[in-house]
Amino acid sequence: MKKSIFLKRLLSVSLAAIVSLHLLTSCGNGEKNTQDETSGYTIDNIREYVVGVDEKVELEDGSKRAIINFDNAATTPALQPVSDEVEAQMKMYGSIGRGFSKKSDYSTDLYNNTRSKVLQFVGADEENYTCFYVNNTTDGLNKL
Repeated sequence: MKKSIFLKRLLSVSLAAIVSLHLLTSCGNGEKNTQDETSGYTIDNIREYVVGVDEKVELEDGSKRAIINFDNAATTPALQPVSDEVEAQMKMYGSIGRGFSKKSDYSTDLYNNTRSKVLQFVGADEENYTCFYVNNTTDGLNKL
């Protein structure tokens, strides 16, 4: 019987989740799994890669201040390379598993390929493990 690995599905079954995995694991082009794209991130420079990290919001007194995100566990800000890849893939985005078009086929294939790529990314072989996506931790535990 296969053991299960579950990941919180980002933004339901959205393009952002698929492209994030695509970007991290090179699932779309058959490249070997490397971390070259993330190896430059350090504690000293990570802020420059976070989308909207210095975005200012208006306070009740009319002044503006950069926000502090205390909700990273539930809603982690996107990294700029992920945002760039989402933008690049938008032209081919289609419904996943529900359409009969080239765009739907492209998105469905990309989504389906992420399961094996996630397993590769965490060092789990497909003979002993499987990957499935869930809406949240409670949903994942209920599926187990």
